[in-house]
Amino acid sequence: MSQNTESHVLVELPSNYIPEPSRRCKILIAGSKKVGKSAFIERIESGKFNDKKAEESLHRVIVKKIFEQKLTVELLEKDLEEFTNGETLGAKQQHMKDVDALIIFYAINDLQSFEMMKHNLPNLQRKIPPSAAITIVGGKADASEIKVPWRDVDTFAETQGFSCFETSSKTGVNVDIIMQDILETVFERRFATEDDEEIFSDQPVYATTVLTSNNEEPAIVNGFCWIPLISYFRRKETN
Repeated sequence: MSQNTESHVLVELPSNYIPEPSRRCKILIAGSKKVGKSAFIERIESGKFNDKKAEESLHRVIVKKIFEQKLTVELLEKDLEEFTNGETLGAKQQHMKDVDALIIFYAINDLQSFEMMKHNLPNLQRKIPPSAAITIVGGKADASEIKVPWRDVDTFAETQGFSCFETSSKTGVNVDIIMQDILETVFERRFATEDDEEIFSDQPVYATTVLTSNNEEPAIVNGFCWIPLISYFRRKETN
């Protein structure tokens, strides 16, 4: 007597597997005008530097790979001035509800942009989800004149518990590292469980360019960061 049987092959999915509909994240990139937000987004998207300022705020959708899985990443640029106008705050709320991460920009050669960033940060925090990752980024790291000392940014970020970086969209320094750090943090906060041992902790990240001479001083590893700082160029801080 014959008997028909069916065999089923069960495939075990990795513990950090993300269902397809959930493989999206939204990153809000905010800051004063002319601090390098548009150039940063275009550098991420194309890998090239565009020195022409975009006429309108950019809205780009790209695909990035994180933990061997592809994520659809929405990059939305906004000027801080848009959120300081009381008449338009209500209209802006829709952009904030589903934000997974906030990159708040200042320019290292513009002290006013740094002060404006600090002044408006609490306002932005009240409008984004509590789980959103926040990263402070100093743009235009290739500038010859420094108005915002790194030690001031480092101290402020440490008191707030945020990651912070300096970057140059012109040279590409730290651009990919910033995105990698943010996407890993978003992954952890949205999808990690207590049993995921491979996911990084919530410890803040601090990274700046390393001042080097022609003798190629060795790269310095920041104590708060698992990423070695990048040897780049020499500069002098000015008060």
